[in-house]
Amino acid sequence: MASAPSAAGSTRGQPEVLPCTPPMADVKMGEKGQRPDSPLSLHKAVLTPGRHACLAAVYACLATGVSVNQRDTSRRTALHVVAGKGRDGEAVRAVVRALADEGADVNARGLSGCGAGAAAAWSSVAGRESEGRTALHEAALYSARGAAAHVISALAAAGADVSAADLEGSQPVHLAMLNWTAEAAAEAAAALLGAGADPCALTADGCPPLVLALERPDADRCHRLLQLLSGAGPAVQSDANSIGGGGGEGQLLHLAAAGLRCLLKRRAEAEAEQEECVVCKDAPRTMALLPCSHLAFCDSCALRVSGQPCPICRKPSTHAVAIHRP
Repeated sequence: MASAPSAAGSTRGQPEVLPCTPPMADVKMGEKGQRPDSPLSLHKAVLTPGRHACLAAVYACLATGVSVNQRDTSRRTALHVVAGKGRDGEAVRAVVRALADEGADVNARGLSGCGAGAAAAWSSVAGRESEGRTALHEAALYSARGAAAHVISALAAAGADVSAADLEGSQPVHLAMLNWTAEAAAEAAAALLGAGADPCALTADGCPPLVLALERPDADRCHRLLQLLSGAGPAVQSDANSIGGGGGEGQLLHLAAAGLRCLLKRRAEAEAEQEECVVCKDAPRTMALLPCSHLAFCDSCALRVSGQPCPICRKPSTHAVAIHRP
């Protein structure tokens, strides 16, 4: 395998892959395949304790010419590492901002696995490595209480996609349900939902965040998390307290029911949207354009768009035909 680019040849903003094997067979390697006398790597620099010391280490490392998008052997960038392993909220937020300002790709994909044993042991989703996870996935799954909100808000502000799905269809909001502690899970979920994440998003196998939250072994202590997912306001929370005596099974079931109602409502709205004409958003879909066959228009709108590029695929259309459905 080719050796890593020299400091003089590195370019900020461009990916640089660290070697999996030493360039020379007779060179003894230190932790994670690095020379014992090598300078601090960017992946280690971002974990330096203390905000000022961490920033100094990061900039010192970048000053040597190391790429801000340098990847380790699992194709993770320094953003992945600090998002999942950083425990000092202020330092993590400052480092994320600094890396983003230097051109780090906030939506870079890598292989998950920042914290062995730090994710939910009961979940096969969290426990196995998955391709295609971003720094937001790492933050949602591995970040600790007090750091989750800092790193997620900083990544979102830098342009990270809160709806990005890994190759198994899990978005960051799904992985937040699997964080090791209920407090960190709620903190991560609140930050993600505040950044625009969909509380009813489905994984590839059709699982919403609410179901993952209810599967937690500590679900009876996840009232805040369930309240976030259900959209329960103070009135609902007060009602839940009266039912369950301020907590316990009654409150858990009440919040779960509110969450399921929210999920069913969102699905019904989505299904209704699929039946509406994409042009007027009012009349039902009865006409399809040819040759693309998109059934998305009412009678009157189909006449207007026929012969023009299809509003959905932008391919030229020749005419419209009526589609009769049972």
